[in-house]
Amino acid sequence: MHSSRPSAYLLSFLLPLVAALGCTGRLSNPDGDAFVPPNNAGPNVGGNGAVGATSSVGVYPVQRMTRRELTNTLRYLFKDPTLTLPDSYPGETAGSESGFPLAANNVATLDVREFRGMAESIAVRATQDLPGLTGCAATVNDTCLGGFIKSFGRRAYRHPLSATELKDFLDLHTAALAAGAPEAEAVAVVVESFLQSPHFMIKFEVGDERAQPAKDAVALTRYQLASRLAFFLSGSAPDDALIADTDADKLSTVADLERVASRLLSDEAHTGDLLGDFDLGWLELRRLSGLHKDATRYPSWDQQTNDDLSQALDLFTTEVVMRGDGTFQSLLTAPFAFANQRLAPLYGKSLSGDAFVKIDLDASQRRGLLLQAPFLATTGAEDGSLPPRRGERIYKHLLCGTLGPPPMVIPPLPPADASLKTTRQRFEQQHSGLSCGSACHTLIDPVGFPFEHFAGGGDYRALDNGEPVDASGTVTTPGGATFGYRDGTDFVSSLAALPEVQACYAAHWYRYAVGRREIDSEQAELAGLSQRFTASGTRIKDLLVAIASSRPFRLRAPVEGETL
Repeated sequence: MHSSRPSAYLLSFLLPLVAALGCTGRLSNPDGDAFVPPNNAGPNVGGNGAVGATSSVGVYPVQRMTRRELTNTLRYLFKDPTLTLPDSYPGETAGSESGFPLAANNVATLDVREFRGMAESIAVRATQDLPGLTGCAATVNDTCLGGFIKSFGRRAYRHPLSATELKDFLDLHTAALAAGAPEAEAVAVVVESFLQSPHFMIKFEVGDERAQPAKDAVALTRYQLASRLAFFLSGSAPDDALIADTDADKLSTVADLERVASRLLSDEAHTGDLLGDFDLGWLELRRLSGLHKDATRYPSWDQQTNDDLSQALDLFTTEVVMRGDGTFQSLLTAPFAFANQRLAPLYGKSLSGDAFVKIDLDASQRRGLLLQAPFLATTGAEDGSLPPRRGERIYKHLLCGTLGPPPMVIPPLPPADASLKTTRQRFEQQHSGLSCGSACHTLIDPVGFPFEHFAGGGDYRALDNGEPVDASGTVTTPGGATFGYRDGTDFVSSLAALPEVQACYAAHWYRYAVGRREIDSEQAELAGLSQRFTASGTRIKDLLVAIASSRPFRLRAPVEGETL
């Protein structure tokens, strides 16, 4: 009976607003410019990475919550850690070349049906315990229900409800009762309507506060700022403590933002989720969920192996940041990993059971995130190495280099023979004859060959097709640095110490935080952040706090035609 009412509410309210807001939500630099390393940024960088008033900031993108953000928010709203979205719920697309997911703002009819189905099922589940949900008796009066709507609406909409909004929801409840709905069903209609509203689904909190000009930009309202902080650092709507700070106007200074950011980052569960989500996008590791490996070489590889690799990645990053020294250098060079009985053979070890344990790595073979099975298996072939893919990942996402499009037709790799036995020899032979060789493979192959000691599953090999592996070489980075390496461990140690690699890592975190690429006028600001990151000893938490209190995080560009 009640399912048609929220559908009509959504169709009449959500779609026009999405269309209106979507036109202001530019998600990227239209020119796709590469990040400029700090030495090119200019001298006007302040102590907090701030720049002078002439440096403009980018837009505040209008974005719908991702699956992860929506799931976390629903679990918070209903205090139910088991809530999940159906597999059919609309997914995301990569919003930048770093692969960070963004939910599309274009809403199709099928999407609307999925929104409605999600809202209905959750509302029915939540209203099974009506007193527990609303704090009211089984028979709900307007006074008590109004208190619930105000409280729930404040958390769902991420700003206080207006008197008009409150009346609308009370009227919706009254109309449902008048149509013959039982009390629980009438409350469910209210909950469904909240969950289908653009004020809930879209991360652009409107509220009743006017936009305030700030030199050449517009200051985010306190509700927008709180929401941006929460979704960045916890992947969810603002929690009760952040709501209290917001309502008490305790987000007005840089020190306030640093305090809140530090508090959010002290929560290991949320921060572990944040770090894992970032890593999947930063290194394009979302393929982990669907990897296929050669059944002859890896006979026991299955979907559970993929899931284990993803969990091992999260455990390692969380260990480094939350319980280790928390530095980028350790992320790339720490001599340990996490494994269980399925992953242990990839590291030449034997374990029993499904539980993960911290294992020491052979430092002569492996160290850090890039030489562990999750990265190596995702970027490897089904049975062996794949230098171009691994090199492309390093060149773009650790060195922030730019590459042209690949050729339309890629010739097959030459077969192994007496003169071309190893994978490296065959790729070198193939790429020496390609017209794109000078434009792409001379850039990515030298940063892919350091991983030749690792086969398709990330397992170590000393021989390739019976021949000794050659994982040595020389690299010239996009920033102009040149260094040689003996093998993968030597290579990642050199990467970790390079300022341009540290700056590239900071740039990816910046893009993740603001939901778009940096614009040209933000280069000095970004350079200041990367300099602070290096000065901190590359402490990752310090970088995130600095981003959360930075000028482009607090301000936005005015929208065309906006009246201030």
